[in-house]
Amino acid sequence: MAGTGTGISGTAVAVLLACSLLAYSGVKGFTITKTLRDFLAGQTPQAAAVPQGTVNYNDTPLQTGPGSGGLAHQLAQSLASHGMSRAGRCGFLGNAELESGMSTTSENPDEGAIGLFQWEGGRRSALRAYAATHGLRETDPQAQIGFLWVELMSTESATLLLTMRATHPQIAAKNIDYYFERSAHTQTADKMAAAQRYFDAGY
Repeated sequence: MAGTGTGISGTAVAVLLACSLLAYSGVKGFTITKTLRDFLAGQTPQAAAVPQGTVNYNDTPLQTGPGSGGLAHQLAQSLASHGMSRAGRCGFLGNAELESGMSTTSENPDEGAIGLFQWEGGRRSALRAYAATHGLRETDPQAQIGFLWVELMSTESATLLLTMRATHPQIAAKNIDYYFERSAHTQTADKMAAAQRYFDAGY
């Protein structure tokens, strides 16, 4: 998105973001992904296509899931502290609501998945290791929220680049579903609707 007036352009913001990620990764020892290297070379990750048709965003009230205890606010505040746009934050909230009911203890035994974003396989092992290094359990909110940012700064940088300056919560939610969750897309529309409800509620 091009800038207007004398303000900084969208491209400049994106370049500054990418350079910041590189610097941060160097300090923290994270691996720079191909996505970031391509981005610096002038290539950007492709966003998921804008959906066709209309979604009814007002058919159900805002829900934060069983046992959330303000977890939606905690997650949103953490992402905000890293400079993520409100639309991007709500995209994550919408995905978390449909993936886990906004619960860090939600588990899918059939897939071996757990937590806010239903981490599984190697990603769950990495979550468990991250939690252990911080004296936490994998189900602790601090562990999962912290690990989310670690992933966004390293292995899931494509999602970060698509959400950091997002302006539309529905598109952010769809990008997260496609690139972070890598789901079967059966709940994409519901995630988009949830993201819009969070956005409309002022998260």
